[in-house]
This record gives sequence, structure tokens and C-alpha cells, in this order.
Amino acid sequence: MIDKIIQIKLKAGDERMEKAERIGRTIIEASGILATIVLGAMMLLTVCDVLLRFFFGKPIIGSTEISCSMMVCVVFFGIAWCALKGDHIKVDIISNIVSRRKLVVLDGIDDIVTMVLALLVATQCFNQAMFARKMELKSLMLEIPRYPFILVAALGFFLLFIAMIILLYNTIKTKGNTTTVSAVSEESKE
Repeated sequence: MIDKIIQIKLKAGDERMEKAERIGRTIIEASGILATIVLGAMMLLTVCDVLLRFFFGKPIIGSTEISCSMMVCVVFFGIAWCALKGDHIKVDIISNIVSRRKLVVLDGIDDIVTMVLALLVATQCFNQAMFARKMELKSLMLEIPRYPFILVAALGFFLLFIAMIILLYNTIKTKGNTTTVSAVSEESKE
């Protein structure tokens, strides 16, 4: 009787976690798509700047500042997306030496350390953004406020924190049969 109750509660917990995982994946996918759109806009800005400078001798004023601000969005909106897809750079020197089980343990430790650091950096970025807002820090030429872009960095690291929770949950759920579960491969299974 108690075993049945425990199984029912575990099943309900798994369903809630899977729903939370779907929501997290959707938000992270949306941020990755946003990063891709901003990257396209940044490339278009650069092409227009070069063409205007070359043909008319009139570059877009402040295009470097705009490009730098856009690059912040590309990097930090895309960081969690890359982690979830397993597209970050990995050094596999150890993976050839240790057993599969030890590698899963090392991946779990890596996920936990990354989670803690991502949350720490997200909170510090948020604090820095509030400081930049209070001090009214702006770019030099176009006077673009800096705090929204620092908030983007905070959001990106918070999304990385969520992505690492999802990856760690999937590693535990599959008992190490797979260390990185891609959002794309999950969707193709359905």
C-alpha cells in the first residue's frame, strides 16, 4: 500500500518536472532563436555600414557601438541554447581514459559546478545592472544605456542555470545512458 502511494507521488513529480522541462526548453529555444535573429540583424548592419562607407563615404554613425550591443545579445541569449543542444566546446582528453560510469559522474559534477557558477554570475550581473542604471552609465557616442545589456547577460546566465538543471535531471533520469539530451532530438522522438 505504501509502495503504491510512493509510486503515485513519484509519477506525479515526474510529470511536473517534465512539464517544467518543456517550459524551460521552450523559453531557452526562444532565446536561441532571438540570438539568431539579432545575429542576422548585426550582419545586415555591418554589410550596410561597409557598403555605405565604400560607395558613398558615409558610414553608419555608431555602428560599432550598436554591433557591440548586439553581440552581447547574441552571446547571452545563445549560451543556454548551446548548452542544451550540447554544442559547447568540450575537451575530451579524460573521456578516452575513464570508464563510462566515471564519465557520467564527472559530467554530473560539471553540471552542478556550472549551475552554481551560472547562478552566481547571474546575480552579480543583475546587481551590476542595477548599479549601472543608478549611475546612468551610457555608451560614449550614441549614449545607449548600458544596464539593459547587463540585464541580458544576467538573463542569459539564469537561462544557463535552468539548462544545466534540465541536463542534470536528464542525466539522473536516464541513469547516465546519455549525458547530453538535445532539445532537437527530444522533439524528433515525439
